[in-house]
Amino acid sequence: MTLVLHLPPVTERKLQELASQSGQDVSEYALGVIQTHLHACSDSESSEADDFFQQAVTRLTERTPEQLAGAREASKRFIRPGKPLPQGASVLDVVFGNWPASPDV
Repeated sequence: MTLVLHLPPVTERKLQELASQSGQDVSEYALGVIQTHLHACSDSESSEADDFFQQAVTRLTERTPEQLAGAREASKRFIRPGKPLPQGASVLDVVFGNWPASPDV
């Protein structure tokens, strides 16, 4: 991609000075600056996501017994009662696909 920049004279002089100090031409130096900035931006985004996840884990693990009891009660509104198992069948039979159970179980 070709990018044309119109830099103020002060910025252009500073860019040329820093490029010269690093032993690079101005376009190589500018590319490095842009890449460094973009990398730093993507690192901060993942850091924010990590912070959000850590905060969520902390909120869950530091709940009081009262908060846990309230969460259990609230979750009961969403749980449907299960169907009874056929006689002679176990939960494992249902989970692993041996259901309905054969008559000899």
